[in-house]
Amino acid sequence: MFKFFLIVCAALVFAGPARAQGNAITPAQLQELYDKANASYKIPYEQHLALIKASFTPDFRARMTMTVVIPGAAPQTMRHHMDYAELIEKAREGYDSMQTASITSTLSKIIIATDGRSATLREDTKIRRMSMPGPEGTLYGDAVSTCDDRLTLDANGALAVTGANCTMTFTITPEREL
Repeated sequence: MFKFFLIVCAALVFAGPARAQGNAITPAQLQELYDKANASYKIPYEQHLALIKASFTPDFRARMTMTVVIPGAAPQTMRHHMDYAELIEKAREGYDSMQTASITSTLSKIIIATDGRSATLREDTKIRRMSMPGPEGTLYGDAVSTCDDRLTLDANGALAVTGANCTMTFTITPEREL
């Protein structure tokens, strides 16, 4: 279950190969990239996967600390690391989990390197009604996450995510699909 949520968080940081104007990253370009990422779960899966492949560097690495809250139980915290290969392998699970979800996010901190070729940013995200398979049917829940992401601009002016460090709290709701 934990890797499943890491896939969702990692995939929220992409939108496809964005091009920088004038070979420098801008805050407006980063906002557009993340807005497209949040909308990417509504396009056909094959397009979604192609965007993931184009938007992360092969040396991508992510670290996630997640707390799962189940009503009536003590919260459980887990940590996981992910690379590019696992991101691609688990992309379908993340995509499927977001089909019933609504997403809002805010870029709360953007730092662009003086040469304009790299950036770090913080994205605060709320996901409502995310789904996952459970032992007795589909489970739903809400998530709140914060990711500190690293991006670079390649020689062709395309942005790509090189890393992410995320925390997420996922609260399972008692609702089940009938």
